[in-house]
Amino acid sequence: MIPSSSSLLTITLTLLFISLSSHQAESISCDNVISFLSPCMSFMDDGKVSHSCCYGVKRIYKAVKSSNYDLRMTCSCLKQEAASYYALTADTVNTVTGKCRVKLPFEVTKNINCSKLTLR
Repeated sequence: MIPSSSSLLTITLTLLFISLSSHQAESISCDNVISFLSPCMSFMDDGKVSHSCCYGVKRIYKAVKSSNYDLRMTCSCLKQEAASYYALTADTVNTVTGKCRVKLPFEVTKNINCSKLTLR
């Protein structure tokens, strides 16, 4: 039996909806945050912020505005990286975001409680 065109349309729309839903459910990871910031590492050597660095910072900004989970995850990743990498300090992260003219909804500090952050 050959499916009717309305059955095919229903199946196609259902698959499209599932595909879009799963795409929207993706969240940021620490690997994403580190990858987005990797072009900024040259800032620690020469004090200059590149276009690709600011592009990564803007991608982080976009992610933190999408959900409380992404906001908290990004905060935790930045806090963790700033604590574990000698050249990447909280001040460095805050300086780079400022030079890229991006204001994150939190300031990276060693004492920030990322689990308390919420979108406004």
